[in-house]
Amino acid sequence: MVGSMTTTTHEATENELVSISGNVILDSNVPDAGAVVLLLPDPPSELRRQDPSLIHPSSFEPLENPTIDWIRKLGGTVVRTNIDGVFEIFSKPGTYNLLVISKAATTGDEAKLSKKQVASISQYFLPVEKLIDRQQFFWKTLSIDDNIEMENIVFDP
Repeated sequence: MVGSMTTTTHEATENELVSISGNVILDSNVPDAGAVVLLLPDPPSELRRQDPSLIHPSSFEPLENPTIDWIRKLGGTVVRTNIDGVFEIFSKPGTYNLLVISKAATTGDEAKLSKKQVASISQYFLPVEKLIDRQQFFWKTLSIDDNIEMENIVFDP
């Protein structure tokens, strides 16, 4: 999987929203429609762990979802990619962890998270394993002060 980013030169003020957008595709250039994209503030302003099953790609609940409501309250965002594998999220400038969980690409076994990723994700969700499960994922810490257009995030099905 690959991912990088480009930015423009204008820096947003603290109250302006910035845009983070990108494409999530499978290595066969097929869109990964329904992949889940989380932008999680780092560190969270409040520790109250949520049930991750409501935002896992296979059981995502888009409406009346207390997990999504809680993440938004913290200043983060949760979206799914559209039918073309495209996402766009808006947030205030700051430091975030971007987590993209593939809808279509699996690992065959339980996904392998680093100790740092487990420590960070467990601030938001327990059990962590239920969030990723067997899906492939992309993780990147971002310091956001302007709009970002990510290069393709590619998963190997």
